[in-house]
Amino acid sequence: MKKQLLVFCLFFVTAITTASAQEAKRKEITPEERATKRAAMLKQKLNLNDKQVKELEVLFVDQEKEMEVIKEQMRKQRESYEKSLSNIFTPEQMKQFKEAQNERKEIKADIKEQKKDPAKDAK
Repeated sequence: MKKQLLVFCLFFVTAITTASAQEAKRKEITPEERATKRAAMLKQKLNLNDKQVKELEVLFVDQEKEMEVIKEQMRKQRESYEKSLSNIFTPEQMKQFKEAQNERKEIKADIKEQKKDPAKDAK
């Protein structure tokens, strides 16, 4: 039993570390670098000329910056929403509400995963 617990703990720590590293790596790439990579990929797939690539890079950078603004607005709105909820709910109700939210997220993730690989569900 102790070995199983140890193996589980090691697996859990490894999973968290890997996820953190991937998130950190994603954040290290600038919008300009992402735009250049996306444009290069499309250049190869669609046989674009240099002018088209440059125009795409500008468009992609603008899109990335707009998305960052939208994400920040959504984060602020979510914080305001949760603050309002915490003013309405008791601490215990808030805890139950968050647990219910997490359950819904897990169900959505399962559904999304099944859509990606329907053969998994058949097994």
